[in-house]
Amino acid sequence: MSIEVVVKGNKRPEDRVYRNTCNHCGSLLQFNASDGYSAGTGPDGSAIVVTCPECKTEVWTAIDAYQKPMSDADIKALTRRMGG
Repeated sequence: MSIEVVVKGNKRPEDRVYRNTCNHCGSLLQFNASDGYSAGTGPDGSAIVVTCPECKTEVWTAIDAYQKPMSDADIKALTRRMGG
């Protein structure tokens, strides 16, 4: 028996959304895998590495730590909670 696709999915790894905080300046970053590069030992890397736009420090995020994207309302609420 061969593998059969019953319902084709629409999620692609390059569309995954990641969030991480820059350890240098504290900025909360949201990005796609295509915004950085893969690094590490796995065939697709074990981390996504992006450069913080604020301080230019590399931010490493586990490749399996993808999340749902934050909406504009979510970002505004978070900014208010953080005192910004």
